[in-house]
Amino acid sequence: MNWISHPLILYGLVALALGLTLLLFLAVKQEIRRVDRRFRAAEKDWGVKKDSARDVLDALRKVVEELQSSIAETDKKVALLNPAVPVARGMNLNKRSEALRMARRGAQPEEISASLRLPRNEVILLLKIHRIVLKSL
Repeated sequence: MNWISHPLILYGLVALALGLTLLLFLAVKQEIRRVDRRFRAAEKDWGVKKDSARDVLDALRKVVEELQSSIAETDKKVALLNPAVPVARGMNLNKRSEALRMARRGAQPEEISASLRLPRNEVILLLKIHRIVLKSL
């Protein structure tokens, strides 16, 4: 137990602790500089002032919303442009109920056929039969 209380070992442990503390301090300073550079880049890119993180978040939200609307428009165009893949078998119950759900939500037969990979004429026929059945009830 004498070696633990030896002054040279204690001084070494204190020096090690101080060195680790200094290393941690420098790492934190480096991270702060990195975050500051990111805010400056955001200020240049989006015209946002560095003073408020909320401004940066609002600008990012605006960009994300624009991207989401652009993606939604592109998806609609792709759904209308892609021809439906012919299905070897008839429509199963899951696809039939999903097609009716989509029609209730306002989707056009072209969109339904593209998303469910069903022939457009089959979707139109399903919707017509469904309307006839509803009228008879």
